[in-house]
Amino acid sequence: MSSTPWISGLGADLLVCALAACAAGAASAFATPLARGLARRWNAVDQPGGRHVHRHATPRLGGLAVLLGLWAGATVAMPGVDATDGGPQPSVAWPILVLATLTCALGAWDDVRSLRPGQKLAGMAILGLGLAAAGVRIEVITLPGLGALALGAASIPATVIWVLVCANAVNLIDGVDGAGAGVVTVSGAVMALFVLGLGDPVSAVLFAAASGSAAGFLWHNREPATIFLGDSGSLLLGFTLAATSASGCAKGAAALTVGGAALALAVPLLDTGQSFLRRFLAALRGGRWQYALRATCVADLGHIHHRLLFRGMSHRRVSWTLCAATSVTALTALLLLLPPSEPVPRWAKFVTCATGAFVLLRLAAVAPRPHPEP
Repeated sequence: MSSTPWISGLGADLLVCALAACAAGAASAFATPLARGLARRWNAVDQPGGRHVHRHATPRLGGLAVLLGLWAGATVAMPGVDATDGGPQPSVAWPILVLATLTCALGAWDDVRSLRPGQKLAGMAILGLGLAAAGVRIEVITLPGLGALALGAASIPATVIWVLVCANAVNLIDGVDGAGAGVVTVSGAVMALFVLGLGDPVSAVLFAAASGSAAGFLWHNREPATIFLGDSGSLLLGFTLAATSASGCAKGAAALTVGGAALALAVPLLDTGQSFLRRFLAALRGGRWQYALRATCVADLGHIHHRLLFRGMSHRRVSWTLCAATSVTALTALLLLLPPSEPVPRWAKFVTCATGAFVLLRLAAVAPRPHPEP
């Protein structure tokens, strides 16, 4: 891991990441109209009504464009990466990109043909196992007061669970125009800066490519959206962030990277955790112990974006609120986990951490108001 102070250590690697983001954004933006046409041709279109809050029939195969952007950004920028100071070599990126492509294919099949929740969960678990088999694993976690803890054989299930959590978190937060793509744009950009400070330009390029491809797609996905990410896009972006954070640049740095990603994605992770507990406890209150876990996969109108909409916020304002909250939590991750060589004042860390905690608690406390069925 690099011993160069974070601010002065970015240098040329920052330009490489900017190149990755720009190439990914351009490819994604130009490919989105093609993905929209394919979605209409294959009848992969979300109709309004039920738990869907949009007002017009909208294609949902945006992951194809995002995938092209991800590959474009990585392919263009990876040859310029300097990985001579102990970080992972560029070759580690290609298994991640191949598995990300398979993730997009799984999501695209669901967008076109519709899979049962259990089938998607099993497919994502298999892809998580593939990631672990490729050598990308969460092998160390850092516990307060206990230091680094080697997971050993538990690194495989830990990696699979991390992939499942991140992929589903991005999938669930993408309920209004621009929310999923906006959250990934912000979190990916901040994580790229963070891992550059850890001396890991390879992971930084992947984070930057994910951020750029999401930003390019966002041009078409902002309100009023002409296309949705669909499962092909949301699962793809969630998997990419999970896999990239798990790669790390060293055993200890990998633990920091996963922790940083968890903070950067705190808003969608909060929504996912609330959804799981809400559905599970509701099933238990109904006396259906045998159905409690199955009930966690049943869609409802209790997500954070639903609750904000039902309290009178517009789609655009909800999306901006979620992106702003992600900016706060991502900045919290950046300041808390910077290398010790960086002279960040304690008061800045305290204020940022307190603000992040307040934002998350405020979002968690938003209660739904009575509303007519959309």
